Amino acid sequence: MAAIGDLIPFVVVAFLIVAGLSLLTIGAPATPPFARRAATSATVQLRQDPNAGFIIDRGFLFRRRFWFVGTCCAPVRVEAEQYRQLDAAQHRQPVPVARSEGRVWWWFEDGFYWESGRYGERDVLALDQRSSTTIGAAAGAGSHAVEVLPAFRASR
Repeated sequence: MAAIGDLIPFVVVAFLIVAGLSLLTIGAPATPPFARRAATSATVQLRQDPNAGFIIDRGFLFRRRFWFVGTCCAPVRVEAEQYRQLDAAQHRQPVPVARSEGRVWWWFEDGFYWESGRYGERDVLALDQRSSTTIGAAAGAGSHAVEVLPAFRASR
């Protein structure tokens, strides 16, 4: 029994070292180059964002953290439960994910869109349906050049 009692201080020290090391990772992840630049267009737009998505990393005590990042949108923290709700809902309807510098990013059917106007869920649905129709028509016509419309908008 004395041997187990001698191990307790070592276990406590090891835990404190692991906790201390995990504190080094509690900041936001590195901002990708496409997210560093400021929005340049003053016109109202609704566009697809091919750069947008979630970064999953580890924070304090190596717990999973979710971050949304998009074009001109530095990483925005999304709580794990909120991420699960957004992930489930985005298969049925567009959901706002983040907001930054006058833009809102939407997540719908595994695609991300940003908008700089006061667009809503119906507008994102219309854009998604229009993009699908345009892509289908272009493929039917034998065209390989398909212009993808610009993306989503974000909110916290």
